[in-house]
Amino acid sequence: MHLGVDAVIIEIDDTTKTITVKDSDQKGFLGQECLIDCSEIPMIFCNYETHELKDISFDDLQVGDEIILSIQSSEIENFQKDSDTAKIKVEQLQLGTQRIE
Repeated sequence: MHLGVDAVIIEIDDTTKTITVKDSDQKGFLGQECLIDCSEIPMIFCNYETHELKDISFDDLQVGDEIILSIQSSEIENFQKDSDTAKIKVEQLQLGTQRIE
């Protein structure tokens, strides 16, 4: 089962194509720092007014962006069990921050 998890980008590493995110609210499980490898995941943007979807690239992401992560429930369980890791595998990233195009 896939779950949508709200997060905020707090750091971007262009060299490794990774982002560091934190929970967008206090009730999340990601905590204050979780690493996500974006080198091979699909990324999309949905215009909330027109409902138009478009593919985006790593270069479109900015610190402070709100994102929605599509994560397998089994991956969430593994992440919560292994407190030594701050990295989670995601299936898809959706940019939630709305930008004027």
